[in-house]
Amino acid sequence: MKKALKISSIILIVILVVIILLPLAFKGRITRVVQDEINRNLNAVVTFKGVGVSLIRNFPDLTVNVSNLNVKGVVPFENDTLASIPALRLTVNLMSVFRGSDYEIKQIKLASPKLLFKVLADGRVNWDVMKADTTASDTVSEPSNFKALLNKIEISDGRLIYDDAEIPTYVDFNGITGVLKGDMTIDVTTLDADVVCKNIVIDYDGVRYMNNIAGEVNTKLQADITNWIFTFTDGLLKLNDLNLTADGYFAMPDDGYRMDIRFTAKENTFKSFLSLIPAIYAKDFSELKASGTMSMGGWVKGLYSDDSIPAFNVDIKVNNGAFSYPALPGNVSDVNLMANIANPDGVIDHTVVDVPKLHLKMMQNPVDATLLLKTPVSDPDINASLKGRIDLSDVSKIYPLGDKTTLSGILDADAAFAGKLSSIESGAYDKFKADGYLAISNLVYTGQEIKQPVDISKARLDFTPAYAQLTGMAVKIGKNDLSAEGKLENYLPFFMKKNGVLKGSLTTVSNFMDINSLMAGNKSSASTADTAALTVIEIPGNMDLTLNTSFGQLLYDKYDLRNVKGQVSVKDKTLHIGNLSMNTLGGTMALKGSYSTVDPAKPVVDMELNIKDMEVSKTAAAFNTMKQLAPIAEKLTGAISTTLKLKGDLKKNMMPELTSVSAYGLLLSDILKFGTTNTFSKIADALKMDKLKNPSVEKINLSFDLVNGVATVKPMDFKLASYKANFSGTTSLDKSINFILTLDIPRSEFGNKANTVLEGLVGDAAKKGVNVKLGDIVPVTLLIGGTITDPTIRTGIKTAMTDLVADVKQQALEQVEKKKEELVNKAREEANALINQADAQAAKLIADAEKQGQKLVDAAQVAAGKVRATADSTAGKLVNEGKKNGPIAEIAAKKASDKIKKEADVKANGLVGEAQKQKDAIIAKARAEADKLKQDALNKVK
Repeated sequence: MKKALKISSIILIVILVVIILLPLAFKGRITRVVQDEINRNLNAVVTFKGVGVSLIRNFPDLTVNVSNLNVKGVVPFENDTLASIPALRLTVNLMSVFRGSDYEIKQIKLASPKLLFKVLADGRVNWDVMKADTTASDTVSEPSNFKALLNKIEISDGRLIYDDAEIPTYVDFNGITGVLKGDMTIDVTTLDADVVCKNIVIDYDGVRYMNNIAGEVNTKLQADITNWIFTFTDGLLKLNDLNLTADGYFAMPDDGYRMDIRFTAKENTFKSFLSLIPAIYAKDFSELKASGTMSMGGWVKGLYSDDSIPAFNVDIKVNNGAFSYPALPGNVSDVNLMANIANPDGVIDHTVVDVPKLHLKMMQNPVDATLLLKTPVSDPDINASLKGRIDLSDVSKIYPLGDKTTLSGILDADAAFAGKLSSIESGAYDKFKADGYLAISNLVYTGQEIKQPVDISKARLDFTPAYAQLTGMAVKIGKNDLSAEGKLENYLPFFMKKNGVLKGSLTTVSNFMDINSLMAGNKSSASTADTAALTVIEIPGNMDLTLNTSFGQLLYDKYDLRNVKGQVSVKDKTLHIGNLSMNTLGGTMALKGSYSTVDPAKPVVDMELNIKDMEVSKTAAAFNTMKQLAPIAEKLTGAISTTLKLKGDLKKNMMPELTSVSAYGLLLSDILKFGTTNTFSKIADALKMDKLKNPSVEKINLSFDLVNGVATVKPMDFKLASYKANFSGTTSLDKSINFILTLDIPRSEFGNKANTVLEGLVGDAAKKGVNVKLGDIVPVTLLIGGTITDPTIRTGIKTAMTDLVADVKQQALEQVEKKKEELVNKAREEANALINQADAQAAKLIADAEKQGQKLVDAAQVAAGKVRATADSTAGKLVNEGKKNGPIAEIAAKKASDKIKKEADVKANGLVGEAQKQKDAIIAKARAEADKLKQDALNKVK
């Protein structure tokens, strides 16, 4: 017995040693296989920290752990992470590892995976990373080393984002935890799916349809894995507190996704419906008292692909709903809703949104609304109304806002809209009804979500078919105030169609406006200026607005602007500034020009700036361009006036891309005083004249230009330290300088040390064969080279420096001409790129329109075929019945059947004809927009 125990102990120890050490023997092999599989199959950048193996966790199978697995795409998705999986665990059949050929995976577990599926506006997708099969058709490609014997896939705390700019749709499933179990090795199997998601967000076309919704799916799937068809019955879908049951199938054929699913609400309580409202579900939902009934159901059937959507129908009804919180005195009651969203045939334009009734009472104040929307794509046909008066102070009596939140004021609305949007677009305002108003009075809102209280004392919009009139708007946000009035045209196409352009003019007046506090999440301007970097402010392309502005004080970044007045307009992603004037930096400034974000990655500024009597050191500190090109300006004291015309690109931090900037201007000043600078210290040392260390400069009239990063100062006469002087030259982005300074210095100004220098200058001139005769005035030339921070000084008598001066001027001229040529070539390239881009966009616009129009025609032809088929069937039955009743009845039936067929033909032809008209209109509109795109590009190039 003891011997048997001893042998057993030895065997057990050996087994444990094998279990511990065996994985180490296979670790290198498995790591190589994983890397080989990635390189062979994926066109992506894949990294992982390492591969670990173990026999203990899932003995007798091998556990393979891959840590920090990341998959990044290639151009144009090189900055996107397709998959980030901190921990991936595979359970692998141990015997398959011993064989060393096919590695059989039984289970997969992913911890905190993050997946991003992205579609660009042009249809390119980031998950298309599989390498193309380049093998010839008669060649058998090398099979993968991995084989799936899956029976379980498990995910914990995952996140999946689907971002589709083509549709456009954004879906975010965050906090996914779930298990899919079943035998996945056979063609037809049953799978158990149990998945929970903590937070669901769904946006479509800029509208958020779901926000902070918790979801759960629990169902059995009959899975045809060969054909990718999944059938389910009594599947449970839970959204917050709303339970839905569903049955049907979902398939993934090559041409898209095919489905036939019916769903209905499992419970019929109004409280379940309220749980879909995030604010209500998040606040003491279990304590909420609610009454009333709700029914919800629908179906979706058909193919979802690049060219089609499935047909669908959703019905929602609420009867006599009411809710209240036990701790609050108010309630919402008499909630009645009827809504239907339907699409009969999968043509998007045939979608109908019908809300014939929405009624509720907030503390006995009734609110009523209706909506009927047809043909949303080709020509939105709307019939909508809104009427009600809400006392916002009642909200805190109905809903627990919290101790630090206050809300008061009155919202009052009575508006109605009816007609086709094309009537407005064509100017046929008599065919469209739009009247009524929306008014706000004495609205005050404070809360933790905002750091500055909002106070709207009044604002009113009056609606007509042509425009919405804004009157008397007065708003305060913290210390910021703004009043506005004006007219907004084309407001319905703007809000209902992506290509609608909001037009109009507004007059805005403010005594104080701190833009920093509004842009930085309501932080104070002091902290913002210190910590927040500027970013590109993108100008919208769907606006054509003119603003007549007047600001008493305007704070932006580190600029304090006073008495700001002028006109600003927004059009085609460009901000146009006309005669904008202001007081700042101790003087006045007038500005006109444009700021364009046609390419948001590279904003373009084209400005003319007129400055009068500004403090030069403050100006240099405020304007980064001057600081980079002339840092010496910060050493100056005194006032300057200047005219500057500037054009160039901005970087993402809104600072100038100086290599692209071209400018010219004029700088004037009566007197400027220099502080200590390297340049003048070296000039003073070279001439042994301390007077030039901190000189004053008088009667400045300096003209300059800036081309591709090189600033050229044209010859200028002035007074330097009371000496007659002339100055010219260039400075570049690398801070290199190449200046010529001539001084007429009275002979009497030279002291003992300076006389020694002067004698040296005369001697140098004599060596060059120049006979210098000194008079009362000594003309000295200084060549200033090197860099701004480390200048070099060469001095000489003016007549002896002629050749050197000529060389310096020639070098400067050659440098400027070279930069100008580079700038011209760059401008040509950008112009061609802009035109090519516009041509491509125009071609896509027309192609999309033709595709959309043809879909309408195809759908109409299908509908027409159904009309004719129904008529043929009805007519056939009628004739057969007539035959049974004798010859006379047969003749009558034949006439009736002919009439039915004729009427069907007329109806069918009408359907196709109307669709063809819609197609022609869509294409014509697209061609007009395409022509405008190309013309706008040409205008920009000019």
